[in-house]
Amino acid sequence: MCLAPGKALPEEELGCVSFGFYLGVERAEEGEERFAVLLRGPADQYGRNKVEVEVLAQDKEFAHRLLAEIDVLVREHNIFRGQVLSFKGSDFRHGLDPFSFHRRPGFIRTGRAGSRRPAAG
Repeated sequence: MCLAPGKALPEEELGCVSFGFYLGVERAEEGEERFAVLLRGPADQYGRNKVEVEVLAQDKEFAHRLLAEIDVLVREHNIFRGQVLSFKGSDFRHGLDPFSFHRRPGFIRTGRAGSRRPAAG
């Protein structure tokens, strides 16, 4: 899972968590909720082709709420959002291996809703 505070630049390299175990506490007026989050990235050798997130908490409703909040944050801060990528095939296995970010021209909004044109530069 790759989350970055800003947008990644094409020449930057980001470290990503592929297996993580997190412990946390959420404090509220009613008390505190302790929780654990297990994150597992894709692993072809185990037949897992997606990211999996599991939450363990004493209160089931809290766990569901936390998973929903994580989902919103992942969609909001995903480094791939709005980026232009290219992928390279692998000579040794199925699927895609390396990928690259590419710079793209800036765009500005014009007067019409949803209409855009390249920024002057």
